[in-house]
Amino acid sequence: MSTNLNKDGLNFKRWILITGSTDGFGRQLAQELAANIYENFVIIHGRSEKNCQKTVEELEIEQENVGNNRKQRNVDFVAADFSKLSEVLKMSEVVRLRFPRLNTLIACASVVVQRRIKSHDGLELTLQINHLSHIVLFTELLPLLELNSPSRILTVGSMLHNFSSSINWNDITSEGCKYDKFAQYSLTKLMNHLATLYIHRLMFKHKKQFQVTANVVDAEKRVEKEGRTILPQHSNRAQFYSSLFPATSEPYLYEHVNALETIVRLTEDKEFEGISGKYFDANGKELKLGASVCDVRVQDQLWSESVGICEKILAITRHT
Repeated sequence: MSTNLNKDGLNFKRWILITGSTDGFGRQLAQELAANIYENFVIIHGRSEKNCQKTVEELEIEQENVGNNRKQRNVDFVAADFSKLSEVLKMSEVVRLRFPRLNTLIACASVVVQRRIKSHDGLELTLQINHLSHIVLFTELLPLLELNSPSRILTVGSMLHNFSSSINWNDITSEGCKYDKFAQYSLTKLMNHLATLYIHRLMFKHKKQFQVTANVVDAEKRVEKEGRTILPQHSNRAQFYSSLFPATSEPYLYEHVNALETIVRLTEDKEFEGISGKYFDANGKELKLGASVCDVRVQDQLWSESVGICEKILAITRHT
């Protein structure tokens, strides 16, 4: 882990942690936010120190290439393998110690796993990386975000959360169901939406809604027709899913330009101060939340059971 701490930290307006930012959409987002060299300090997260260090070096070279010659760095990193909740917990501790002025958390890390794979902790991998790892981060870093208010939590969501019918409370870890990679991804994105809205309600309950805001941003391109979201140019769900996860990254990133701009606005713009509990599309348009996401009982139950699972796993790892 890098030890070259920025000695001029007080000059930065925002200290931004982006999970899953060594490649793909998260990497592009880190690049956009790091380009604001006088206001943003960006904390890269990736699975390994090697990947993180490589990304930091690339970002610094890119800044030099566009004429940003400020000698003080505004990019650093923390590394943690999200398939191990103990590493997520340690990462939270490192963030508190090394980046005590953190005031923005962007939950971007997510995977689509081709077949059922168990994590290091014995849980279904998609569930652990996309959802449970962020639950640990939220619970561990929320007090720090409150301390550094006004702070912002942004969850990179997905329109696919609507494709998941509901959560099976008798099998929340998806152990007994037939595995479908897209259905499982959709389920975890539904959980992301629910968890973010739970945080919004938690802040509101304690009259802290203007201290820490929590919103969801859809990173995928939507096509609207007569007020309905449709599946563009695809006759079935499998084709549509595949179009959102192409084998090459360039077309994917090209389609996400608007989402990048929207998340940068939600991170930086004063107009979004105090805006919380909202769901935005890639163009920054506020979307109506579905009934399954707005159900506070579902939000409460998911949060409680998710925290319970994480605590159980972490208790086991502490004694091994």
